[in-house]
Amino acid sequence: MYEFTLRYPGHADMMNTLRVLGFFDRRKVSVNGFELEPRTVSLALLKPAMSLGRPEDLLALKVEAEGKNGKKGRMSYRILDYYNSRRRVSAMARTTAYPCTSVALLVGMKKVKHRGVVTPEKIAQDQSHFRYVLSRLRQKRVGVQIKASDS
Repeated sequence: MYEFTLRYPGHADMMNTLRVLGFFDRRKVSVNGFELEPRTVSLALLKPAMSLGRPEDLLALKVEAEGKNGKKGRMSYRILDYYNSRRRVSAMARTTAYPCTSVALLVGMKKVKHRGVVTPEKIAQDQSHFRYVLSRLRQKRVGVQIKASDS
């Protein structure tokens, strides 16, 4: 399994350097008689500088699976979603929040029988849950393409 998040070049190195230097620590430090949490100060300084001022984004997701129970086959799921300018909601927020709220609704309707912490993968193993989340994504106009083949 692979997961990639695209950021601007050097982003990971820069964030790691700040982390190593303690800029994200929660342990307070004394500066000129003030007790400050480095993480809070860093957030106050970095947030305006890192905001591009344009919330538009896109999300591209591709999931492929091969074979099941010793049988050949392939399933492919693709999502390509964009910033919703009318509602001012990012693609990342849409594709994160909508599945989460869909599962919360399933829990509220007492459809999820598991207790405690349950991974999304475990919930999706129940086909009725999977179809429900997919239908809610489609209601929100998040396009999910599904392709199956026997090869």
